[in-house]
Amino acid sequence: MSNGAHLPLIKKHISLEEVLRLATPDELLAIADILLAKSNDRLLGNDASRQKLARCHQEGKLYPAVNEIAFEIRALGSVSLASLLRRGEPVSYDEVARDVASELKIKFSKADTTARIEQMMLEMLAEKLAEQDVQVTPKPSSVASSLGSLLGPLSKSRLGRAGATVAGSALGSVAAVAMQKVLPLGAIGVVTASLLAVKNKARPELEGLTMIIVHIARIRAGVVAADHEAFANRLRACV
Repeated sequence: MSNGAHLPLIKKHISLEEVLRLATPDELLAIADILLAKSNDRLLGNDASRQKLARCHQEGKLYPAVNEIAFEIRALGSVSLASLLRRGEPVSYDEVARDVASELKIKFSKADTTARIEQMMLEMLAEKLAEQDVQVTPKPSSVASSLGSLLGPLSKSRLGRAGATVAGSALGSVAAVAMQKVLPLGAIGVVTASLLAVKNKARPELEGLTMIIVHIARIRAGVVAADHEAFANRLRACV
């Protein structure tokens, strides 16, 4: 992973660009593939951004294009009248995440952070995976069974309101770790498209955006889980 300077100890609320810098090369590639797909052409201009991303993608060096990846995500989420009224300036990533969450019928409030909204999307995906017996190749296995064993202790049905609030951050991290364990990275997009598909003929870009946000949520949750583990190890070393 490529790390940025002066990051907080627990990197939960860092910017989209910082999340992308902390992604693995394969994770960046998965997001870039979605952005560069012909089905995800966007209305806003700045061909220079897309050209640099395409060039870095072809060269296999995506970290120098992190800012362009972030711009393209925001631009893809800006194909609306609201963004056009801003003279072509893409909406923020927070607005993109909220827009997609709304399309998925996820209930959130104005007080919820971008990280929390991403987490709710991961939780929804985890719940849908647990509800269905999804088979993954090349070695078929029950994602529902594997995920259920990891999420069991934090299941919402076993938590009171206070307990669910306390466990919320951990649930997002567990969901990310569970998906990393039972699903190869390449299958995340396929599973997300099938279980969290946003079908809107007027906005065909929503499906690609949903997959991108799940990827970002998974990266962020994995980073936060690693941060908590590192912090706990430091505490144990001081005892």
